[in-house]
Amino acid sequence: MDRQQYQTIESELFTAAAGLLSGERGALSPLDEFNGKPSTQKTLQTLKKIGLLTSSGNVEPAFEGLLQALLNPVQEFRFDILNDEKESSFSVYFNDSTRPPTSLRASGDRLAITGDAAFPELIAEIEPYFSIKKSLKSVFTMEFSLEHAWTLACLLDLSRQNRVGVKTSGSISAAEIIQALEEFDNSSAWLWLNTLSTLTENQPEEKANIEGSLGWLVKHGLLLKKGDRYLPAGDAGEIARQVGQPLLALNLLSAQRVNAIHIETQKLIFFEGQNALIGMAYRTGEESVHWLKRSPQGLIEILKTCAQEPKLLYQALDLDTQEIPSIPCPACGNLQDASAKFCKDCGAAFMAGDKLEALPELAMEEIPQNAKEALRGRLSQKTSAYQEPEAAQSQPTRRKIRWWVILLILLGIILLVCLLVSLFVPITIRF
Repeated sequence: MDRQQYQTIESELFTAAAGLLSGERGALSPLDEFNGKPSTQKTLQTLKKIGLLTSSGNVEPAFEGLLQALLNPVQEFRFDILNDEKESSFSVYFNDSTRPPTSLRASGDRLAITGDAAFPELIAEIEPYFSIKKSLKSVFTMEFSLEHAWTLACLLDLSRQNRVGVKTSGSISAAEIIQALEEFDNSSAWLWLNTLSTLTENQPEEKANIEGSLGWLVKHGLLLKKGDRYLPAGDAGEIARQVGQPLLALNLLSAQRVNAIHIETQKLIFFEGQNALIGMAYRTGEESVHWLKRSPQGLIEILKTCAQEPKLLYQALDLDTQEIPSIPCPACGNLQDASAKFCKDCGAAFMAGDKLEALPELAMEEIPQNAKEALRGRLSQKTSAYQEPEAAQSQPTRRKIRWWVILLILLGIILLVCLLVSLFVPITIRF
């Protein structure tokens, strides 16, 4: 039986055929929900008619081989596309290196199973969904702690509500954010809070340090503070401008079986903005999330990587690179790369030893104001008194210094002689 005969079947028939398959379902198996479901006599006759069951009632060998590949896969990559018109899902399951991946595609009430990743068909299916035609000039990737992410997500949602007229105030106060987190109800009004809640499988942190998070976001140029109120700025402002009422959502999931009971998952949700895709990525168990801006072409490259190779989503997004340690600048307090020679915010030059004295790994909002002033004063003193290290001085310079020392000594001797002469000559004349 060739692949085309059973490539696309009704979901009900697939469920019935999978229910006939023996064997234990693994943690990543999509067949788990089909295990042990009874099939009616009519359904069995239909399966025989379309060739998925033999005349003796056994699953057709070629089709059984595909189902067997779905019993206990070691890795899954899933891509879902949702809009007002259609919802479809594409999954690739990987086993050992000797067996090719197996794909499942669900669209409406029909499902396709094939013995390969079926990527060309996937691209042909998703490209018409993208209304973005302009090339994207820039992308961004921003990492936040969960505490800061909840605060920013809430502020972005309140800003969205302002833009569509749900509320009339322009900027957002800390009190409004606290109230919104307490009243969060998973409704469609909360786009980013719902996204973060879906990714982390948690509810917003109502007792989070909102004031501290707002200060951190302001310090890093993501919020603009006006009095006691805040507006999105920088890349956060870009998110606010790009995403209003998205008509297209794209969900990506990469899951890897670590052992019989433990699964590592990496999730990404993209929304189509005005001229870019804006997304949020999260890896289960971590204390941080990423906000991203990408083009549809960039997303397709990610799909190519994940759908054709057993590779995790974070690797395809370049989110698994080792972080450069950051420390606060002793002059302005903003976090900088530990390897930097100058502060990118205030331009201050880092002196030798400053990076150790600047309390590495300590958030600047946790440093008392008097300590900040002390750090700034210390840097000012060091800057005025700074000299090139001795090793960097040339030998001719050292010789010049020695001759000047000798000259000063000679001048001192001459002055001393003149002084003695002025004292003793009058005495000699007198006698």
